[in-house]
Amino acid sequence: MNAGSKTPDLQRHREALGGSRSGVSGRWSWLVTLGVMALAPALGAVAASASPPPRVSRFVAAQVPESVAGAHLRWLLKASTRLPIGDAEPRGHFSKWFLRAPGESPAELNAALLRRAAGRR
Repeated sequence: MNAGSKTPDLQRHREALGGSRSGVSGRWSWLVTLGVMALAPALGAVAASASPPPRVSRFVAAQVPESVAGAHLRWLLKASTRLPIGDAEPRGHFSKWFLRAPGESPAELNAALLRRAAGRR
């Protein structure tokens, strides 16, 4: 504050904050700093996408795993070679909740497998 007024001395306040920049040049430096900070992640993303993606090795199992899920998959693969499958067989491999879902009844399963088999011939 000035000795004779109750208003703060802005020049002294700016200097206490570490900068004596005033007016337009002070505002521009903050704007430039803010712009650089905003563009840095975008420029980093552009630089990152310019490099080639890492090689992804494709893993294809030569065998069906020895597990409960593997046993069900083996059954489905074998059953799909002797279509149509009886209604009782899918009930032993799929939950009643799955078979009650729209489009998943034993008859619809047979129809889907028959369409798939006809498409391969």
